[in-house]
Amino acid sequence: INISFNANGLSFDNAEGMPVSVYTSAGQLVMHHTNYNNEILRLPKGLYVIRVGNTAKKVVMSWRAKGYN
Repeated sequence: INISFNANGLSFDNAEGMPVSVYTSAGQLVMHHTNYNNEILRLPKGLYVIRVGNTAKKVVMSWRAKGYN
């Protein structure tokens, strides 16, 4: 599973059909869904823990993704 960053947000490679959970650094669940078609997550600035299947990674969003209101 690969988590990649670009101006549009976070995308996941090799994760189709897997559950995706996003947590704040304080452990609060921000979102949970099943990943389809290499979706892109748009998140505000901050520190997150991203769990895809059994893999968890810390992610720092240091800019606001395009399209995030």
